[in-house]
Amino acid sequence: MNIHDTPDFTIRSIETTDIDFLKTAMYHAIFIPPGSPPCPEGIVNTPEIARYWRGWGRAGDLGMMAVHTTTHAPIGAAWLRVWSGADRGYGFVSPEIPEMSVSVVPGMRGRGIGTELIGALLSRADTRFDAVSLSVTPENPALSLYDRFGFLRLGRDDNSIIMIRRA
Repeated sequence: MNIHDTPDFTIRSIETTDIDFLKTAMYHAIFIPPGSPPCPEGIVNTPEIARYWRGWGRAGDLGMMAVHTTTHAPIGAAWLRVWSGADRGYGFVSPEIPEMSVSVVPGMRGRGIGTELIGALLSRADTRFDAVSLSVTPENPALSLYDRFGFLRLGRDDNSIIMIRRA
């Protein structure tokens, strides 16, 4: 079911068959400061990063994908995962609060795709969860986007800010 259509893209739920794009999206979700070399593509297979995409479709997973209207290529995703036990993401707050990840492929950024994805995801998340968390580096321009959606700074480690948004 498409929940949002524009001349450029459609937003739909992420399915288990979208795992290859979710892996690609995770790679593009890693913030690289301007002028820095890109991460090796294999980084998405390391345990710390693979946990964000591997085994998609488990209990608590919720995600939205943007698909280009003309080419039908996936161009962005926003997704939530609930963590348990030692399986935790960088933005872990508690086992009851899922962590959000967002990615728009290079070349498609700055067109409102991330904003639409986050809005669609949070509207669904608000009916299932009391809050959503995330982790973002202070230099990432998406920080202001998260502020606009009502995420509040909860804490900080050496590399990132942990944010939370209550439903």
